[in-house]
Amino acid sequence: MKILVFCPTAPRLEAEVVNAIFNQEGVEFYDVMFTRDNPYEYQYQRVYKNIQLNYEKMRRIALSENYQKVWIVESDTIPPKDALKKMLEVDAPVVSALYALRHGEPVPNLMRAGKTASIGETLKWPEIFDSNDIVIDVSGGCMGCLLVDRSILEHFSFEDECNKSAPDVPFMEYCWSHKIQQKARLDVVCGHVKPDGLVLIPSAENIQGYVKVTKERSHLIIDPICIESEVLN
Repeated sequence: MKILVFCPTAPRLEAEVVNAIFNQEGVEFYDVMFTRDNPYEYQYQRVYKNIQLNYEKMRRIALSENYQKVWIVESDTIPPKDALKKMLEVDAPVVSALYALRHGEPVPNLMRAGKTASIGETLKWPEIFDSNDIVIDVSGGCMGCLLVDRSILEHFSFEDECNKSAPDVPFMEYCWSHKIQQKARLDVVCGHVKPDGLVLIPSAENIQGYVKVTKERSHLIIDPICIESEVLN
């Protein structure tokens, strides 16, 4: 199976994310694509234009090079080392990991199955941690850590002339409206780095908030140019 790992970056790229991508266990072969082509100024809707530009570039490469799966790992989402292996085991064209959204209240990234994909329809932490199932149906999981089959990329474009949003919600809504099965694997738990450097990690042990906040970091933010010398050696 040909797999493309896609990590779109802005000025920030977390070293832990790079380490996680290049140290996946149980999957021997995959290509990695980083993008840092952000030609539009970060003002209002132009930030979305940069995001759409890079996601659409990934889509074209995935199709032209005949990749069967694309694993999207955003530059502030830290997957565990067995994430890709576990997500590939799920029989669905769209598979999400579990993490906490970093803007506002740290709610789950997973949208309730059977509902349209909107932030207001996220699952609750007790529902997730009380679930007896490792794999559940969802109506979306955002794009922090998402496995996508090429069959969807053949028909969905990430470009939006209005440039009003990041690709997450339009993609989830497309899948929902076209009855494309979306699942989440609850034992693939990712860290999500906030702008202040704190990492949000879903945790059933944190009874009050269900999200552990940690300052422990293996590396600080690095420039992608320094990846080879700073991280891989």
